[in-house]
Amino acid sequence: MKPYSQRILAALEKVSGSGRSMYQVFDDFLDMALATLESIPAHLESARTTHALADDTGETKALWDRLRNQYSKEDFNRLHEAFEHLMDSASEWQDAIGEAFMLSNAGNARAGQFFTPFHVSILMAKITFGDIDAEIRHRLYEACEGDILLQMQVTMGYLKSGNEQYEFFIGTLLPQLIEKIKPISVCDPAIGSGGTMLAAASLVPRFALDSKIVIFSGCDIDSRCVKMCKINFLLYGLNGEHLKWLWGLSLFEADQLPEELKPAAQEALAVPENDREQFVNDFNDTRYQQPSLFGTIGALVEKNITVG
Repeated sequence: MKPYSQRILAALEKVSGSGRSMYQVFDDFLDMALATLESIPAHLESARTTHALADDTGETKALWDRLRNQYSKEDFNRLHEAFEHLMDSASEWQDAIGEAFMLSNAGNARAGQFFTPFHVSILMAKITFGDIDAEIRHRLYEACEGDILLQMQVTMGYLKSGNEQYEFFIGTLLPQLIEKIKPISVCDPAIGSGGTMLAAASLVPRFALDSKIVIFSGCDIDSRCVKMCKINFLLYGLNGEHLKWLWGLSLFEADQLPEELKPAAQEALAVPENDREQFVNDFNDTRYQQPSLFGTIGALVEKNITVG
């Protein structure tokens, strides 16, 4: 059976075969997938309370109108088929959208877009994270502030497993501790499709993800990469509120970046919009020759994940 990434790509190639570039088809698919996934919570809540789907936002309606006008019914159904394969891929930890992107040759080689294979990302996450479960447990005990009864509850939670453990932590213990827990921050300054952060998340107990004991942040110079990463985070229910396109950062947000990222980000934000493509190309032509500009980010990319 073909991997999900190949099934996604096969459906999109049929669309691009009708005279459109794969670059444009993939970009439209990302917009479609992201808009659909972002609207699911509102639709579910509306269905629960009113037994009807929620109204789409004006922006989402405009997207659907554009896609239906741009694509034939047959091609639109193929985009839907690709989305079904993407949804099915979330049955296990993987970066199907990133793999499909690289297989499609829609990436920009000059922008350094060579995403790390997911099995390699898993290995790197294990090396970088170490025993993440032990670190989470340590922070839970630390949050107990010497309260022996709470510490006993932490121990009790770890004697449980599966759904029983999840329900105990989420429903009983964490409401008492959540304000006191120092979260573990996972940052990727060049997120790509988010594969390295997905790999990191796959090592974290679900209760720690859903309660934001482990939080994720990152940025990228390519807005498509941010879209892919957001899609992956929505597929797996991860807390990716701080995923940003670099040129989508406000000055305030840039000021909140880790100190090692600020100089590069602030210099990039000063680049006029019409000069950004050349800026990215110039940077990637020299990223391994000089430690300026995004050189700091480039060095951190080699680590893929930083834990703070």
